[in-house]
Amino acid sequence: SDAARENLKGRVKLVFEEIEGLEGRMAGKARRPSAERSYNQAGNWITRTLYNSAGLPNDITVYGYVDGKRVSKSGHLSYESSPPAIAVASPTGAPKPRDTRYGLSYVYKYGNDRELSELFLYGNDGVLSSRTVYKRKRNQRERLRYSADGSLNSRSVAKLDDHGHETEETYFDSPLQGWSATYRYTYEFDDRGNWIKRVTTLMRTFQGTSKVDSKHITHRRITYY
Repeated sequence: SDAARENLKGRVKLVFEEIEGLEGRMAGKARRPSAERSYNQAGNWITRTLYNSAGLPNDITVYGYVDGKRVSKSGHLSYESSPPAIAVASPTGAPKPRDTRYGLSYVYKYGNDRELSELFLYGNDGVLSSRTVYKRKRNQRERLRYSADGSLNSRSVAKLDDHGHETEETYFDSPLQGWSATYRYTYEFDDRGNWIKRVTTLMRTFQGTSKVDSKHITHRRITYY
């Protein structure tokens, strides 16, 4: 289930997140809503809401099934303070027929250990949008993201604790040009074993020199069935 892939324990119904700035770029930023995700009783996503910098709902995604496919459809909320929309060039050639009932469809592949090994995203025209490959070795997980043309878009390597929580994740540029970004995490947990407070420190490294870019807290309020 989606909840299991996110390492959530118990029958989670809703996860509401707030973010609070501490240091660097995030210094002095007040606590505000950042994201909300709801789950059905099987542990799969129902909705996801992202909030803008003013703490207002910004993007809403609804998940479900169409003709047996796992799909989602998203919408964007605009406000008077929102920046103008960016114009996107239309693709050339005859467009492929689209299924307007959804925006994206998902295909999951699992290894013999029942760990997620690949995730494919398709547009509602049936064309591959992206492919993500997951490689797990003990307490390390590598994530490789490929564009539709097969080129490597990004690579990250995460370190996990004995309970499967990420303690550190490093993102490398692609192709490698001497920089990386490392997120380091510390947690507080509820009595179910789910984290309810996470402190994130972002370190940026360029040609061997590292510095703290930002530090923030993510607060989570979890509702259970």
